[in-house]
Amino acid sequence: MQENAALQAEPKASADYRILDLVRSIAVLLVVFRHVFEYYKVHETAWFQEWPFGTSGVLIFFVHTSLVLMFSMMRSEAKEAQTGTRAYVSFMIRRIFRIYPLSMLAILLAYFVFGVAMKEAQTIPALLANLALVQNFIGYENVLVPLWSLPLEMAMYLLLPIFFFAMKKRAFPVAIGATVLAFAGAYLEHKFKLNQFFAYAPCFMGGILAYSLWFKSKRFLAWWWVPIYLLVAVVAYMAFYAKTGMRGVAGAPMCIGLGFILAFAKDMPTGWLSRTAKQVATYSYGIYLFHELFFRFFVLRVFGYTEGQPVKDAAVFLPLGIALVCTGIASVASFHLIEQPMIRVGQRIASSFRGRRKVALESSP
Repeated sequence: MQENAALQAEPKASADYRILDLVRSIAVLLVVFRHVFEYYKVHETAWFQEWPFGTSGVLIFFVHTSLVLMFSMMRSEAKEAQTGTRAYVSFMIRRIFRIYPLSMLAILLAYFVFGVAMKEAQTIPALLANLALVQNFIGYENVLVPLWSLPLEMAMYLLLPIFFFAMKKRAFPVAIGATVLAFAGAYLEHKFKLNQFFAYAPCFMGGILAYSLWFKSKRFLAWWWVPIYLLVAVVAYMAFYAKTGMRGVAGAPMCIGLGFILAFAKDMPTGWLSRTAKQVATYSYGIYLFHELFFRFFVLRVFGYTEGQPVKDAAVFLPLGIALVCTGIASVASFHLIEQPMIRVGQRIASSFRGRRKVALESSP
């Protein structure tokens, strides 16, 4: 009970932890530059591999997402007394309104406006599967490459509230148990050649482990250990991939290590870096969704480069630069016009599932 009280005592501090903005910014930049490297072919070496370079950004997103969503459930419970089914439904409503509106916009733009949907996804069933974010699980290709991670996140959202409820009394042992189960699921999926969800499930566990230690750990690491760790971990992940070709669960050590580093790291100071990271993190979802759309449109359609044949022509940086500018504009505009308003709608609907204890407190003298 003492641990649970500590968790509920600092919801604002966790939400404002500046190092998490830096982590999210690094994640989205890794993804963006992976696709820059895809169009301007960079020579791969034993320690630089294009595919795991970008995938490491997605895996870092998984850690960040699972951690901040545990904070979100903590705040909802403290503020609105949401527990059990109420909390579960409220959580899913918030996530649906957070994820689907912008992903649907990006898909429809790629399909009907810019005409840059991946060739394998240019069918109505594939379009519908992508709009529902289930394409990975029912055998359809992605309309845009970055969409591959969203079905995995939506599936994990079904489990995160369960972890949150189970961790209230014995947080760290439950987190360890969840991690063991995630690795077991990944092994069974590989053995029986099932869909890819469990291959990445252990990567979400870094955030779960970080949350289990967050309010009771002594912060003895300087904040700059986080980016240093990520630099070393990403290089190690690329080198491991170059030697083995393993995906999915191969990134789990990096993610679990990040969880422990975050749990023991001090917050970064306020300054230009934290302010910049805050801005990038705020618009990161739009950046993640739109950059590939504009890359494909300007590089392939407007400037006429051939799909699937990256070049070393320096002139390709002109369409890539234009695409990056358009990505920034679209990300900011879509955040204020669609993403943020839809988040607020989801919050209003989710808040209607207010618990009885909160109502009683409000009605008492």
